[in-house]
Amino acid sequence: MKFCDFLEKQDGLVMSGGKDEDSISEAENILRAPFADEYKSYLRKYGAVSYDGHELTGLIRSKRLNVVDCTIKQREENDCILPDMYVVENLGIDGIVVLQASNGKVYMLYSYDNEIREVANSLLEYLQKG
Repeated sequence: MKFCDFLEKQDGLVMSGGKDEDSISEAENILRAPFADEYKSYLRKYGAVSYDGHELTGLIRSKRLNVVDCTIKQREENDCILPDMYVVENLGIDGIVVLQASNGKVYMLYSYDNEIREVANSLLEYLQKG
């Protein structure tokens, strides 16, 4: 199953609207980090989404959910974030932030101890775990 196919099946899915290649490239250039293929597909189709307690970052006006704004803020606050990582979700609990690396792997940043732990091989796997 693909990430976008998984999202399609979620109850209460709210999306902001897909983005074009220029918008995606501009975000990658600002962050100096290429997005993983599944994240690019997600941005093209949805822009940003929320469903069932999840609010995934994307390309959206809201600074709270904009991947560029969220990533820049987290990079300023946490020096352990690698240059090819970007924020995909801020859990809003104990400073825990979910990051994805350009290779697609997903990590959790625990701000209270400035530590990053790998949690999944993809966004699909991360969300399927619950």
